[in-house]
Amino acid sequence: MKPRYRTIQPNDLRGIGDPVVVATFMRSGTHLTMDLLRRQFSSFASWKRPLEALDSLYLPVDVLLPGWEPADWNTKRVLDVLRRPKRPILKTHFLDADLGNLRQSQPAVADWLEQRATVLYVTRDLRQVLPSLWAFLQDWRPEQAGAFDEAFVRHWSHQALQHRDGWRCRPLLCELDYAQLTGDPLDSLRRLGDWLNEAPLLRQPLLPRPLSSRWQSRCLRLFACDSESTAILASRQTPSWNPAWNQLLQSVCPSESSS
Repeated sequence: MKPRYRTIQPNDLRGIGDPVVVATFMRSGTHLTMDLLRRQFSSFASWKRPLEALDSLYLPVDVLLPGWEPADWNTKRVLDVLRRPKRPILKTHFLDADLGNLRQSQPAVADWLEQRATVLYVTRDLRQVLPSLWAFLQDWRPEQAGAFDEAFVRHWSHQALQHRDGWRCRPLLCELDYAQLTGDPLDSLRRLGDWLNEAPLLRQPLLPRPLSSRWQSRCLRLFACDSESTAILASRQTPSWNPAWNQLLQSVCPSESSS
């Protein structure tokens, strides 16, 4: 059987615009940031075919990491998605900040990103991230979810801190805060415009409108060639944060507010 993935060569990437990598710990505002880029900067506007999933509007670069290779991706689709916009958006939760794990499987892609990518790192208050993550894991990896309790908070706050600190060691990193993006999108767009060397379009409303339901997401997959939002909605209700865990969170991540 012919393998779905082959090693991408430098010539395969010729003619593709300079990429932007949106790196986040899970549930930290990844899709809001990507959708904002597609909405407000013409270079990142992309398209998809009817029946294609919404992740055809960007590349989840984690599909190229060793051991991943999900069934709905292959090398042909990766390159097709990269060639659609003037500048492609690459999403990652699991890429090493030094690109080491990508270099194991796709060295030419790692070199391309090292030389030409702009990297945006998005942070969010863990009191919002962790409840959303628990609901998401119920659908994606329920064996990792367990109960939403102190043990969950302790484990995943450690993971989030390690992820953030790893990426902060990378030079020329543009760090964005989810609260700033949503609270003052105009200022955030001006900052992004300076970083990306492109003037924002300032379409109203400034922020992309969220999906109303998982059914809407499915309908967009079937019939649409674009979508304001590519958010992945959990089927479970997001649990409430227990204020009694603030001290625990503060001990793990001292930079997190305990208010």
